[in-house]
Amino acid sequence: MTFDSLEEGVKFYETYAKACGFDIRLGTKKVYKGVVTSKYYLCNKQGMREEKLGALRRRLVTREDCYAKIVFQRTKEGKYWVYKFIEAHSHILASPISRQHLKGSCSLNSGQKRYIMNNLNLNKGPTSSYRMWKEQVGSYSKVGASLDNFKNFYRDLKCFINESDGQMFVEMFVKKKEISPSFCFDFEVDDTKSLSKAIWADGISRRNYSFFGDSISLDATYGTNKYNQIFVPFTGVDHHKKCVTFAVGLISREDVCSYTWLFESFLRAMDEKQPDSIITDQDPAIKIALPNVFDKSIHKFCCWHIMKKLTDKVSIELRNDDEFLRRINRLVYNRDNEPHEFEDQW
Repeated sequence: MTFDSLEEGVKFYETYAKACGFDIRLGTKKVYKGVVTSKYYLCNKQGMREEKLGALRRRLVTREDCYAKIVFQRTKEGKYWVYKFIEAHSHILASPISRQHLKGSCSLNSGQKRYIMNNLNLNKGPTSSYRMWKEQVGSYSKVGASLDNFKNFYRDLKCFINESDGQMFVEMFVKKKEISPSFCFDFEVDDTKSLSKAIWADGISRRNYSFFGDSISLDATYGTNKYNQIFVPFTGVDHHKKCVTFAVGLISREDVCSYTWLFESFLRAMDEKQPDSIITDQDPAIKIALPNVFDKSIHKFCCWHIMKKLTDKVSIELRNDDEFLRRINRLVYNRDNEPHEFEDQW
């Protein structure tokens, strides 16, 4: 057989291997003056794997010394013909049921790729996407791709957007602003043009702040694992005693400058309305930055953070005293106690 190009011949052999039930891999090739004169394609079970002494883990043996192969050679007219072809295999070929798990038979179509991308917007990973796709088509045999294909596409997608994820983040805010004029956001970049600060609040959050913004809680104890950003939610309580989010911020550094920018941006988003009280943890940077911006608000420390550090501040005897811990928790979390009553009971 003769083919107009080497790619056409390789595609033919790949289709043949998929129909028969085996995978192929690239062999050697010969190049003369930058032109491929001959190229070998082998069965993926060709040869035998050599066991390495002192290997840390045992690997699955997939080679069976198979001699099946095809060799394409270039003609004088610039075409490629089958110079050599060995059909016989030294192993059993894949059955129609197991043929779908071969690497050459597994591939993602455009619908599956779009499905994975849409699920990423819903914080669904490739494994969840693979399982949900199986439920839609009925069985794993009808998926047409493996779990590794889903994971590899997810990996390649992250690598593709690695350098432009910050710009995509800002563009998403711009689109939300066009759709909803009440949406408010702000951001800053550092010297390396990387996103270092960001804050956003939608129309519902801003409206909730106008009703329930008399007291807010600022919890800056969350951290992201990849971008090393600090997640700072501004939270309050509505008339149903349910937590509501007023705004969300991201900062790359927990210093006075970052918190000052975050607080000033929050006030601009909330039409310069200051809360009556702000509850935070005992962060020294927040302690300095907060009075400079919220000059009309009362700063309070979170009781949960104080009680969490209690065992580190007392002696070992009190730390192991269950009666002491029950007593101090009963006093601290009793909302009916006045300051003098707390002192008298203690």
